[in-house]
Order: sequence, then structure tokens, then C-alpha cells
Amino acid sequence: MHLTLTPEITHTSEITFASGIGLTPDTRTYMWAALALCSASCLTLAAHLRTRWLAHRGVRFMPVHVCLMTVLTAAGIAALGPGGIATGPLWPGAAGLAAGAACGLLVIWSDGAVTRWSAGRARARTTTAGRGSARRPQEARVRSMRPVRAPGASPGDGPRRRVMGIAKGRGGYVPTAEDYRVGLGWLLAVAVLEELVFRGVLLRMALRPGHDGLRVAGVVGVVVMFALSHIFFGWAQVLAKLPLSVLATTATLITGSVWAAAVTHMVFNAYVWRRQTALRIGYRRKEAAP
Repeated sequence: MHLTLTPEITHTSEITFASGIGLTPDTRTYMWAALALCSASCLTLAAHLRTRWLAHRGVRFMPVHVCLMTVLTAAGIAALGPGGIATGPLWPGAAGLAAGAACGLLVIWSDGAVTRWSAGRARARTTTAGRGSARRPQEARVRSMRPVRAPGASPGDGPRRRVMGIAKGRGGYVPTAEDYRVGLGWLLAVAVLEELVFRGVLLRMALRPGHDGLRVAGVVGVVVMFALSHIFFGWAQVLAKLPLSVLATTATLITGSVWAAAVTHMVFNAYVWRRQTALRIGYRRKEAAP
């Protein structure tokens, strides 16, 4: 088995890694490790930064996440050079666009199937655990909720309504009305930036070793890392994001360009935005109900 993308990726010794800033091999190694770690935890980092220092200024979660992904993309350009990230044509062409859109539709179906399967297993476990004992109210079950107070507030002022990224119930992500207020533009930007980071930077780094076994291990690692980056939303979403990661990685390996994968991700995120819009309407109606 021999993994190839383009001649630039196959002949890794010819890749330009410094982009004119004179990185030493040790510096590049540390930068790659930092890129991998920050990419895998970018959602959690964005939530932490927003909750701790930016929420009281009215800054929402998604702009923070986009800014962090932009920084990671810039770091990848510094490490690999511009040609090392966006290989192939700037736009995938008609064939790449059609393939990306088709993969996006497949991702929508598979993500929904995995989500429904995970929800069914969770309901089954809840039903089994509730047999033979009185069910406790929801308020008692969510014991790990930790409300966040406004900066500078005293304990007597009472807790502020929780914001994204800190309080969770039993390790599961509990969305609020704010979480559903996400613009389509932000989600499309996230799709492109995540593909530039995971399929543009990390995948190219994984394909750098000359041994095919190491390359295969690296590709599998990138696929799993992308799914794990969604642990912020719970383990069910980690499983649900595996099909997107597999298809986007396959599209990049076949076409030699990250843009087909970006189209796949944009189609899926557009669906997410449409679904969130419907959920936001339902959430408002629930809050308005007496």
C-alpha cells in the first residue's frame, strides 16, 4: 500500500517547511506538536477563553473558535509554507464540487444515524437504571452543574446563568438558547478553517514519513483526532463525526486538494445551521410557555 496525494506530498523532501522564517528542525517539531494538541482541543480552548474572559463583553463562542482556528492555520502556513496546505487548484472544479456535495449529503445521513443510535442506547440505559427504584427529578440528577458568576461579583449576588463551555451535567453537553444563535457565515468559516488545519496541515504532516506504515498510522491518527476534537459536545458527537472525518480525509487523499473536503464540511455545516435554526424556534417557544 502506497499513499499518494500529489507529487509535492509524495516527495516529502521537496516540501518547503519554513516559509521564509528560518525554522530549525527542533522548532518545527515543537510547532507540529503544539499544532496537533491545540487542534484537537480547539473547541474546549475557545469555550474556556470565552467563558473566563470574553463572555461579560458580549463575545459569543463561535467568533472565538474561528479566531483560534485562524491562528492555527497561520501557524501551519509558517511551518509548511502556503503550498503545503492548500495543494491542488484553489477551487476543486465541477467534479470536485459535485464529489464534495455528494460526500456532504452522505455525512448528513451518517451523522444523523450515529446520533440516533447513540440516543437510543442512552434511553435504554436510563430505562434499565430506573427499574426497581424511584426516578429522581432532573434537578437532583444534574449535580455537576457549576454556575458561573459574573467577573467581580460577590457570592451573595447569586449565580449568573451559565454560559457555554463550563457547566455540564453528567459529562454531557447541555445546549442553551445562546448555543443555537449561530450564523451561517460562522459555520461555513469554521468548516473551511477546520479542513485547512486537519486535512491541510495535520494530514500533510502525517504523510511526511517515508515508511508507508507510519503514513497509514498518521492518517488514522488525524481521522481520530478530528473526531476527538468534538469531545466538547460529548462522546456521542465524537462517534458521529467519524464519518465526516473519514470522507473528508478520503476526498483529500484522492483529489490531492483540501478544497473538496472543505465543500463536504460546508454542506454538512449548512445542514447543522438549518437544524439549529429550527431548534432555536422550538427553544424560544418552550421558554415562552407558562
